[in-house]
Amino acid sequence: MDTNIFGIGMNELIVIFVLAGIVLGPERLARVAREAGKFIRNLKGYFASLTGELKSELDILDVSRQAKTEQIKPEQNPEPIQAQKLEPMQAPIPEPKLDERLESKKNN
Repeated sequence: MDTNIFGIGMNELIVIFVLAGIVLGPERLARVAREAGKFIRNLKGYFASLTGELKSELDILDVSRQAKTEQIKPEQNPEPIQAQKLEPMQAPIPEPKLDERLESKKNN
């Protein structure tokens, strides 16, 4: 049975903990271990939340795809779309011709 964690065997892991205990001391080692435990717990919670959100989004996507495939079936003949009656647009007001502009300038 191979119990490697991140490519580190059990013997290497024990050496790392012993060195950490010597370098940090028993009080700091306990505090660091507590903080590491909190960090790992928060990380697991974050990933669980992320996994839940992704599953719900994928479920919604699957439902919408299923609804589209059920809505459009090749056997059904959809009713033709009727064109809407559009109101005519008002014609733009024509600009006065050049002659009319000249006459209005002469009158002023």
